[in-house]
This record gives sequence, C-alpha cells and structure tokens, in this order.
Amino acid sequence: MRKSLILYTAFLFIAAFSCTGPERINYEGTYLDQDNNEPNLFITEREDGSYDVAIGIFRLTWLDDGTGRAGAKGLHFTATDAAGEPIGGIITLDGNVATVTFTDSTWPLLENGSNFQYTRAEEGDLILKTVKAIYEDVAENPFDSDALAIKYCSAEWNRMLEHNKKNPDASYWVQGQDCGDLKVSDIELESCDKNTASVRLVLHNLGKETPLRLFLVYEGRRWLIDNFVSLEGNGYDWKKELTR
Repeated sequence: MRKSLILYTAFLFIAAFSCTGPERINYEGTYLDQDNNEPNLFITEREDGSYDVAIGIFRLTWLDDGTGRAGAKGLHFTATDAAGEPIGGIITLDGNVATVTFTDSTWPLLENGSNFQYTRAEEGDLILKTVKAIYEDVAENPFDSDALAIKYCSAEWNRMLEHNKKNPDASYWVQGQDCGDLKVSDIELESCDKNTASVRLVLHNLGKETPLRLFLVYEGRRWLIDNFVSLEGNGYDWKKELTR
C-alpha cells in the first residue's frame, strides 16, 4: 500500500510538471535602442497571446505594423518594409536585452542576418525620461502650444482644447505668459500602473520655481500628458478650470 502511494504521488508530480512545461517568456515592454538610448522597440501582447510589434532602427526605418507569435526559438514577427513589401525576423531575449534579427527581407537597406539590440526600459524610468524629453522640446518651442499638445498630450486633452471656447491668459506648458531659461528639475514618479501615471517636478521659468504635477496616460505605445496641475499656493488644475 505504501509503495503504491509513493508511486501515485510521483505520478502526480510528473504530470503536473509536464502540464506546466517550460517557463513562458515575457516579451512585452518598451525597449531603448543601443544606438541613441531612445524608445524604438515596442512589444504589446494581445488577448489571444499574439503580439503587436513596432521596430525603429536609428536613422534607417520604422516598422509600425508588425505582428508576432512566440515560438521555441523566439518571437517570430512579420511587418511591412519601407517599400511596401513583407519583412520578417525573430526577436530573442537575454535578460532585458532583445536582439532583433531579420531573416526574411527583400529591402536592399536591410539584408537578411542584420541584427539590432534593444534594452527593455523599466516603466518608471521610461516615464521620467519621456517627461524630461518633452520639456527639452518645450524649452526650444515654448510658445508653440498647439503643436506641442498634438505631439505630447492625450487625445482627450486635445479634444478638450478643441471644444473649449475660453482662451487661457497663460500657457499650461510654462505656467505663465512669458518664458525664459525654461527647464525642469526634481522629476519624481508618484504613481504608475499599466495605463496611467503621475509625475511631480519643479518647473523653472524666468527665475521662478513652480511645483507641478503631470498626469499621464499610455496611448498609441507612448506616454502622453493628460493634465497639468500647478501645486503653487492653493493649486490650479488646468483641465478642471478649462472645462468649466
């Protein structure tokens, strides 16, 4: 009886291990290319287990319509090249480093065997890097509010601006009417989940320091600003005020 029980227990263990199989690789994430440290590989898992894949190659091309399936050797993907032809390859993962190797290309500028490496970004670091890059652009074009909003703000924020009949006396980008020596500092991630985030920073403009909170949303494979809240004095919620 004892021997039968031991054999039965061993059978259950083996069966459970066989059903579990090898550990599933998590490919999903935003990856920074190793040429300029910018987000250029986006892998998003679909509900059916397949993946959306977008690949940017520094100073060469952008493949934004890729789809992929995970296999034993890696994530196999297909997309459309710059000439409108199918292109395919495989993505392998070593820790947080993804290697994209093209195996089915007819585009002369991207031969079969070409490979590129990307490092998966921690979401918090990516958000802080995004905010810093946005405000570097704002510092160069501080009065081009509409263009900046289209580039860096959410669809809801842009709809709000389109339907809002009030013209604010100040710019939400610079928290004032004038701008000079604009920069940000003390950028901190307050909260983050899959689709929303909150960042606090100090905005420097014309020698004045304004504590600012940004609310961001994840849309179209990017983090975009959805609201600006000045923390100076009693505070000023831009979205709330502009939609009154």
